[in-house]
Amino acid sequence: MSKYLDLARQHEPQLLKFMKDLIATRSLSSQEGNVIKRIQAEMKKLGYDEVRVDPMGNVIGRIGKGKRVIAIDGHVDTVDVGDLKQWKTDPFTPVVKNGILYGRGTSDMKGGVASAIYAGALLKKSGFPKDVTLYVTGTVQEEDCDGLCWQYIVKEDKLRPHVVVITEPTSLRIYRGHRGRMEIEVETTGISCHGSAPERGVNAVYKMAPIIADIEKLNVCARWPTAA
Repeated sequence: MSKYLDLARQHEPQLLKFMKDLIATRSLSSQEGNVIKRIQAEMKKLGYDEVRVDPMGNVIGRIGKGKRVIAIDGHVDTVDVGDLKQWKTDPFTPVVKNGILYGRGTSDMKGGVASAIYAGALLKKSGFPKDVTLYVTGTVQEEDCDGLCWQYIVKEDKLRPHVVVITEPTSLRIYRGHRGRMEIEVETTGISCHGSAPERGVNAVYKMAPIIADIEKLNVCARWPTAA
């Protein structure tokens, strides 16, 4: 392990510069073109065996050509900055303070993307297993259309890895699997009435209230388990 750690530390300045470049490049969902080009250029510079951008806009880098297929994935889009008054630093001017890098998308999840790209390159340099193919992907539109990017990669790019490692932030803990996702549209109906006689009507807002309370309970129950 010390060999890999030493090699990683040698590349820390280049990795940090790359991460800063990604953060400084604005990439809201469906506006990721410039950051994809920057990633593509870095993968080529680091010696990936193949680098391509698929028709959806995902960048896919490959190392090796073995039968065991592993993918490391991270999305490159971010949410907007919101109220700039709440920021202590410029969201698109990355800055390091006390060993922490600040900027929009640092955690979610350009830091993970940059680290994965360099991890692939370091593995190749240190001796890559002959029976493995590693794909590192920078995917698009996750914030607005979670899952759509990999649906495209599986169905259209015909890439179906045996294992996928996702670099979403997890407080540096390893989590297995996925909680899943469901989108439901809920509608409640009522009966209108005059404000002076509310007992004659049915208030749709009141009918929605217990549903919202149940959703809040689900959120509490769905907290991630503590990693071993």
